[in-house]
Amino acid sequence: MNFKRSISISMALALLLVAGCAAHMRNPKEQTRSLAYGYIDMSDAPTEADVVIIRQQQPKPENNNPYRKAKGVSGVFWFDQLTPGSYQIAGFRGDSFWRGKYEYFLPELEENGTQFTINTPGLHFIGSFKFNNKGSYFNLKFDVGKTTTPSEGELLGRLLPYSVGTQWEQMIRQRMLELKP
Repeated sequence: MNFKRSISISMALALLLVAGCAAHMRNPKEQTRSLAYGYIDMSDAPTEADVVIIRQQQPKPENNNPYRKAKGVSGVFWFDQLTPGSYQIAGFRGDSFWRGKYEYFLPELEENGTQFTINTPGLHFIGSFKFNNKGSYFNLKFDVGKTTTPSEGELLGRLLPYSVGTQWEQMIRQRMLELKP
């Protein structure tokens, strides 16, 4: 009986370790890659944003798939392998034990206020956004607007633990020093 319990505990710990690593940054595959990061305040939403999806507008991606996914952690999200180009947030997903799974889609062909461009490799702050609920529990309507909190410096402080041991770590630390008053 103790053997089965010990195996169960070991497997549970291994799953937690793997899940925790899934949110860790990776070193850039090439020197042309960038780390783009932002924040979505989901306090008015039924769920957190567990996954954030962006769509590459220009240039057309080589693999014909314009979508990129990033893990979200407490509102913070990042894309650590972006190539130069123009992008916009296309949507995000969230999951709640009590409320189930939600997918939030933003208009892709219109201005949705989440566009950003990467011209040079390095760090790129996409911005901080707020989910604004415009509907009801049964009729989800929303928009996403820009906000000033958290600031870029505060967000970098939240990102730092996920960058430890990568090439991004030193770049984040340097940018945090530049942003200090």
